[in-house]
Amino acid sequence: MSAASIADLEAEVPWLRAEFRADLARLAEGTASVSRHYAADVRVVARLAAQVPRWAGDERGSTAWTSFTREIALARKCSDQAAGQLVRHAIRLVSCLPRTLTLLGEGVLTVARAAAFLRELDIVEDDLAALVDAQLADAVALLPVWRIEQEVRKTVLRLDPEAAALRAADKNAGRGVSFHPDTDDQALVDLYGPAVPLARWYARVDTRARALTAAGAPRPPYAVRSQG
Repeated sequence: MSAASIADLEAEVPWLRAEFRADLARLAEGTASVSRHYAADVRVVARLAAQVPRWAGDERGSTAWTSFTREIALARKCSDQAAGQLVRHAIRLVSCLPRTLTLLGEGVLTVARAAAFLRELDIVEDDLAALVDAQLADAVALLPVWRIEQEVRKTVLRLDPEAAALRAADKNAGRGVSFHPDTDDQALVDLYGPAVPLARWYARVDTRARALTAAGAPRPPYAVRSQG
């Protein structure tokens, strides 16, 4: 492409046009508004949750807590599972993640980034989660989701290596295989165990499946993988 052609093309791009910049600003404001609304909803949900009586094991069966979760699901027009996650995150944000909640309320932190941060802190004790919040929340606002997961794990390990080792030991104790019959002569098998060897096993199966597909297997790789 000639210099003249490049110059003509650059003259046509809209980056500096007022209406283009205005629309981009509207998009940015919309994203910030979603975060602010989420922060406001979180405070309301936590306020409601504080009024519901709790007892051990009340997250299953017919209990006041499961009824409350259903009320949240109806109000939000979402599944019970999504409502349960919202309630858990709301309580966590209000009780021990003040910086994260503040950044959401300011529209600085997106809901997706906050959700990734909260997921990684799900198994972390409140006191440690509060330390991670204080040290990492501002950085989380600028990181992609995959980096958030990495940074939280690194920070937790640095702040409390003993607790991290205990969590790993607890998870290792829970490793196993479960079998779930399904309809139409199908079934589901779940493998739960250490990530590195499972990832290596899956990579070997995936490589073999793709090689068979490339060699003419009539089924796509995801179907060939199920044959081992």
